Amino acid sequence: MKFTKLFFTGAVCAMMALASACSNKGAEATDTAAEATDSTVQTEAAEKTAAVIELAQGETFDLAQGKPVIVDFNATWCGPCKKFAPTFEEIAGEYAGKALFYSVDVDVHPELAAEYGVQGIPHIQFINPADPAANTSLVGLQTKEDFTAALNAFLK
Repeated sequence: MKFTKLFFTGAVCAMMALASACSNKGAEATDTAAEATDSTVQTEAAEKTAAVIELAQGETFDLAQGKPVIVDFNATWCGPCKKFAPTFEEIAGEYAGKALFYSVDVDVHPELAAEYGVQGIPHIQFINPADPAANTSLVGLQTKEDFTAALNAFLK
């Protein structure tokens, strides 16, 4: 009887060790696949945002080029801002060369937000360096269609 209990206990331990080893191999494979996916997503995100200039602390817009400037005033804690960001990045890629696209965190640049009268976010500011009277803005979450229509009207 003791032999049966010992044998059974040993068999159970062996099966648990085998199962643990198999699940670790599966986890390693899953981790590797996840890392590859993360790397691809990061690369794609970097390619998408290449047309959007993220304004760092102490920087300002480049109005000297004479190109129209489109600014997305946003914040990291803002849900609608996060939802609009992919649309802004996509349109920036499509309109690259026609305008400069900036992303500005209002918490990092409160002085710029105040200068452009930002009271709600997301706030899209259209700046025409050649004709400041043509400057306009959109406030709130925009659909791709509405944003594109406003951009096309501004660029005419």
